[in-house]
Amino acid sequence: MSSGKPEIAVANGAPAGRCISNPLLDTTTGIKRISKWLFGVPGFFSPWFAIYMIVIGISYLFFTPALSRMETLSVSWIFKITARNVVLNRRGVC
Repeated sequence: MSSGKPEIAVANGAPAGRCISNPLLDTTTGIKRISKWLFGVPGFFSPWFAIYMIVIGISYLFFTPALSRMETLSVSWIFKITARNVVLNRRGVC
C-alpha cells in the first residue's frame, strides 16, 4: 500500500546507532576522555566557545564604562552600552 510518499527508514523515531552523551554525565569516564572532550578539536571549549569567551572578555574590559561613571543616570554611558550591544548583535533581533 504505497501512498506515493517515501518511506522513513527509522522505525518509530528511534536512532539508527547508539546515542552517545558527553563524558561528564558518564559514570565510568576517565580524566583522559573528559579532558579530550573539553579541550580537543572539536570539543566543548574549542573553537567557538573559546572565541565567544575572548569576545566577551574584550567587550567587558574595553567597552563597558566604569561603575563609578554608571552610578548616576546619564545618556553617555547608556549610549556606549547600547552601541556596544548593537555592534555585537549585528544579525539583529531574533
